[in-house]
Amino acid sequence: MEAKENVKNVTIEKKWYQKKLREMDGSDKAKLAAVWIVCISIVVICMVWACGGFSSPKPKYTYGQYNQIQIGMTYMQVVNVLGENGEQTSYTGDASYNLAMYTWTHVSPYQSIVVLFENGRVSSKSQLGLGK
Repeated sequence: MEAKENVKNVTIEKKWYQKKLREMDGSDKAKLAAVWIVCISIVVICMVWACGGFSSPKPKYTYGQYNQIQIGMTYMQVVNVLGENGEQTSYTGDASYNLAMYTWTHVSPYQSIVVLFENGRVSSKSQLGLGK
């Protein structure tokens, strides 16, 4: 019995809403549409903000970390400074002499640290996107 009454009330409210819409002129309908667009936009903005969508991407590496990398350091010492392994992008040599290039990159914001190891020790370094 109660369910039938609820359906009846919903039907009456729907008919009342449809009647009001028919009675509106074009400018009233445009105002109503604008209000709905604003309400939906506010909800979307709040959802994006709540999910952290408006925060700036955080850099992974700092200029301070880059400055801690010193000539003569081993690969593992550089890994300890940067917090993760780099990608070996180049290698040449043999048991008596070798050069290896490792790169640490971050996509957003773009950052890159390139370290050249000569016989297992840092011989040069370069950076992009860390500032200074």
